[in-house]
This record gives sequence, structure tokens and C-alpha cells, in this order.
Amino acid sequence: MLARALFQVGDLDGTIAAAEPARGSSQRQAIEELLAVAFLRKGRLAEASQAFERALEAGPNPQLLFGLGVALAGHGRDREAARTLEQLVALAPRTAPAWVELAAVYQRLGRAEDRRQAAETARRLAPAASADAEFRCGLEAYAKGDLAG
Repeated sequence: MLARALFQVGDLDGTIAAAEPARGSSQRQAIEELLAVAFLRKGRLAEASQAFERALEAGPNPQLLFGLGVALAGHGRDREAARTLEQLVALAPRTAPAWVELAAVYQRLGRAEDRRQAAETARRLAPAASADAEFRCGLEAYAKGDLAG
């Protein structure tokens, strides 16, 4: 598929242009997923959210739920992002990046105890990531409640 080839070489505008006309095809879920990721990378968060939601019509998928959660959070729809990420961690509880994103969303929602628990779960699941100072410091700040909302 041309859209996938364009995506693989980093041509996001070309990916979107090639994939949008194929939305009604038999490969609808794959097209919507490709569009969702391209829109997300372009910062077109409302369109990314819509494409992730359409791709998820076939059923829950951890990668799609994560993408949707990130897009919703980036678009300021934190309550919906929290619900989406909570669905993801219920489906795939060992997904550390989802717990990190959930901690950030809980921070913005003022849910301090939930934020602390999500950050602690992320830290427990991804000890190797603690070598990354930004990751470690961010998680510690979430756990301690030192970050402003």
C-alpha cells in the first residue's frame, strides 16, 4: 500500500493524502490506524483521536488505546484520556508507557493518589528505564507530587 510506504520513509503529508481516499476500503482498520499515527505525529490531535476511535471499532487494541489516550490528553480531553488509558491498563497492565501517561493525566486532573499509584506502577514495570534521567526524575516528581498541574 502506497500510504504505508510513504509513512515508512517519513512522508506524513503523503501518507495522509494517499490514505484518506482509501478509508472506505476493506482495509479500513489498517488505514485508520495509519492515519491516526500520521495525524498524531503531525500534531493534528482532533483528527488523530477520531481516526484512533474508528480503528478501535474492530475491538480493543492496546497500541490503539495508547495512541488514543495520548491524542485525547494532548487535545486537553483529560477525563476521556484517563478512561481510555484505564481501559488500556486493564487490558494490558504491564504497559509501562501507559502508566506514565496515566500519571500525567491524573496530575492534570488533580487526582494525586491515583497519580502516585500510576507513577509507582510505571517505575516498578520499567526499572531499566530508570537509567534515563528524564524518565526517572519525571516519575519521581509524579510520585512525590512535586509537579504543578
